[in-house]
Amino acid sequence: MKRSVTILTMAAVLASLLVALPQARIAHAWKPPTHLFGVEDALQDVIQNGSVTIHPIDGSAAITVPVDQTIKDALTQFPAAYRAGTVGPDAFPDLLFGQGYVHPDTRTHNDGEFGLPGKATNSAQTYEWLRYLWEQAWKPDQNGDHNLKNIAFALGYMGGHANGDVWAHTWINHYADGVFPDFTDLTHADISVRHVLVEGYVDKHRPGFEKTAAQDEAGLDHTSYEIDAPTDFIANTLILSDFSRQHSDYGFFQFFLNMQDGLKAQQASIETDMSTQDCLGHVAGVCIPDPTDDPINLIELGINALIDLYIGNWVDDITSGLQAWPEVWQTIAQELFTGNKADTDNVMAAFKQWALTHLLSMMGLPDFVGNTIFFVSEVIDWVTQAISDALGSIFSAIESIPIVGDGVKFLAGLYGDAKTAITGIIDDIAEKLAGVFINGALGINCFLDSTNCLNPNVKAALDQNGDGLIEPREVIRIFQEPEEYFKDNSPLGLTTAVRASLDADMHIPAGSDNDGTGLKGDTTEHFGDYDPEQFAPLKDTAQMAKLAMLDPVGLNTFVKALAGGNTAALNGLYAGHVNTSGNWSVPGNIMLANQGDAGRPGGIAGGGWVKSIDAEYQFRAHSPNDNHSYGTGQMLLWQDCVARDRVFRRVFLNPVNSVDGFADLDTATGTIDAPANVSDSTAPASTLSVNGGTVSSGGTTYLSGSSTISIGSTDTYWDKSDLRLQVRTFDTGSTPPAYPPAVVPDVAPFKLTGADGSKSVQFFATDGKGICNQEGQQTRVFSLDSTPPKITVTSPVPPQTSYPSDAMLPLSFTSDDGPGSGVDAGTAANSVDGISMPIPKTLDLFDYSAGIHWYHAQEADTLGNLGTADVPWITVVTASSLTNNLATARNRGCITTDSTLQSLLVKLQSAQKQASAGNHGAAANMLDALINDIAAKVGAPAPGKTITPGCAAILTANATALRLVI
Repeated sequence: MKRSVTILTMAAVLASLLVALPQARIAHAWKPPTHLFGVEDALQDVIQNGSVTIHPIDGSAAITVPVDQTIKDALTQFPAAYRAGTVGPDAFPDLLFGQGYVHPDTRTHNDGEFGLPGKATNSAQTYEWLRYLWEQAWKPDQNGDHNLKNIAFALGYMGGHANGDVWAHTWINHYADGVFPDFTDLTHADISVRHVLVEGYVDKHRPGFEKTAAQDEAGLDHTSYEIDAPTDFIANTLILSDFSRQHSDYGFFQFFLNMQDGLKAQQASIETDMSTQDCLGHVAGVCIPDPTDDPINLIELGINALIDLYIGNWVDDITSGLQAWPEVWQTIAQELFTGNKADTDNVMAAFKQWALTHLLSMMGLPDFVGNTIFFVSEVIDWVTQAISDALGSIFSAIESIPIVGDGVKFLAGLYGDAKTAITGIIDDIAEKLAGVFINGALGINCFLDSTNCLNPNVKAALDQNGDGLIEPREVIRIFQEPEEYFKDNSPLGLTTAVRASLDADMHIPAGSDNDGTGLKGDTTEHFGDYDPEQFAPLKDTAQMAKLAMLDPVGLNTFVKALAGGNTAALNGLYAGHVNTSGNWSVPGNIMLANQGDAGRPGGIAGGGWVKSIDAEYQFRAHSPNDNHSYGTGQMLLWQDCVARDRVFRRVFLNPVNSVDGFADLDTATGTIDAPANVSDSTAPASTLSVNGGTVSSGGTTYLSGSSTISIGSTDTYWDKSDLRLQVRTFDTGSTPPAYPPAVVPDVAPFKLTGADGSKSVQFFATDGKGICNQEGQQTRVFSLDSTPPKITVTSPVPPQTSYPSDAMLPLSFTSDDGPGSGVDAGTAANSVDGISMPIPKTLDLFDYSAGIHWYHAQEADTLGNLGTADVPWITVVTASSLTNNLATARNRGCITTDSTLQSLLVKLQSAQKQASAGNHGAAANMLDALINDIAAKVGAPAPGKTITPGCAAILTANATALRLVI
């Protein structure tokens, strides 16, 4: 059985804290006064109006949205708590914890920053701290009432500080050339120093940084802000909670909490041992010893009772000290982080008071130290010896006390003696605390060898006197006079051109600054004010601060009001928060809420979107600056398609001029930073229509080569100009080609081209300018039929046949449309020598004088593709055919008398005899006589004329043709 608490091993435990320190750094982004300046307008808007008024950057009408009553009450009654929250993890629960665990993504080490691995345990991403704090702030008391001060603080921590860091770090990282590294990463300390210099330079240009005449008259040096943090709430959530212990391994807190766990275990062991003693009974759970018991057992019981009381007080002292720790940082924050002229005496007094009232008790005497104090070897030695000596005397005294006595009174006396013994060195403790928690947190001091630990560029920049050592005053100088480090030969790369770029970003006119001498009391120093309306990251901070004041109802109201259009078609973007801490109601917030709470695929229930507020472009899936992932992809105002286009880009300014932070393209993946379709989940609808010939037959739709296709798209919310249509055509059954670039619908009418046959037309539309809701691909199959039917003339026989002038020639053709849409019988037509003929038709070639004649046949398919054929024939004349032609003429009455017919026949027969005899000249003369006879008698029915002009022309032509060949 153990009779004492094993205290003497404490020195070894304390020394182990050296490797358990957080990877902390003072990555403020905005200095705390700039944080406060950036969100003060939002705070005053709520206090004065109960609403926030947000002015879109495009000059469109401002939108005013009421704030939830509980949030309004919290901010109205506790504005200083909101401001304390806005100072946030730069001070609460302390600077090292905030910088080491709340700011960075310790789970992935800021997405593998500098190739360093993350941690699977005792780690978290920023949103998890914000979520937990927000949920705990809304936890009602036993009466069901909210603690408004806690709500105001948590809102400032999230919507003030975290919000500001998102925008500020995005901008500052650009000039610092990277995300703020761990303070142990001395290789990249140049990034740390550039961060500090840029943020300090910005704060010197903060409106109100320099006193105005009115402030001078009032005795004020700067515009400053009062803060009032709910320190008990901070301690209970960020220090003592299981959540904090599970998501961090901060050596300072963990040392005392682990010590406390060990003490509780020892106390339980002692109490178990005590319960085995002989007792007359128990009063309030305390054993009343049996005086007849063995004296040795009675002594042991008495000693155990005193040790039990001692440990119980020790356990309580550790809790009390950790609960009081945020009060120290309340004082520090008010002095250093609110724009006040810092009084370092107050800072030291806060450390001293805490050390006196808490550190000693927590160390086994009583109250607080801060774990990084044990970096300092002389402090380790002193603490080890002091505790060893003081507690050694205590336990010696315990062993000699009588069995019966007032243990509590005795223990209190021992506490008093121990405190008296240590009070003399308390000032030294306070100085060590300040050195570790304030100077050490800068991330540029070296606790080992200050001559070798920094990279050469940083050392060259800081070592102003060139002695090879980095002295405290040289470190302080970078905060006091950051402008001195912007020079063309700067080893940090902060040239005068960089300063000019900073001024341009802040919209500070050239010549506004007078750096002065940098000496104390210099009245010539002057720095122009930045323009908070045009300084992009600060404007974005102010805008987001107002949005963070709104609950989901207010956010949805704002989104719809600014988006405009058919908002009846939009869903609510923000839903209620899923409480991961308990069953009480917690409102959603723009810094946390996401539609994953309502089951959206990929959503994080009760989650958030900021992995690390040290990083940049957390609202995107990846940073367009370095392609790392610093956000979860759940920032709905960016991820939602409607909100991105119609709201986000109209509320916020692009924070870095040379980087398109609002581009849809994700440079890390080479694809679109895919938006979520939360507010608008309805895809466009496209329709295809055919203009011109179209025929459906047997399940196939036929189009002609002249038919045009039109495709139009509509959407329930988006304007037609915001839709993008993609169309491709290809031979059915072949591999589809890639879609050509999208076009704004309605697409211009187009024709199907290429060889006849089955053609596929595929198309779909996407809203949101081609990146949001995409309708399902539609496919329409057509058979292109641009080929007319094949026309085959069967009579006259092609290609060219001669027929006697007395022949009867039937006209005939066939049509074949092959695989086409089919022949349209109603379109069949034919003509001879350009004169339309009925179908069917047989020609009497008497009417077609000697020579070439043309037969034309045509017929179209059902699409109007017209097939044609033209076939010539030759009407030839023989003596026999001409004889028949004369007879036909008499029969038709165009030779009106038999005597005329006989006269002509005689001449024809005479010519035939002469030709048969070989007398071709005589035969020709006889035909000339026949022709002359016709000419003499043409003109019937005129008196004396016996041949009509029509017959005369045919007979003359035929006789002339015969003369040429007889």
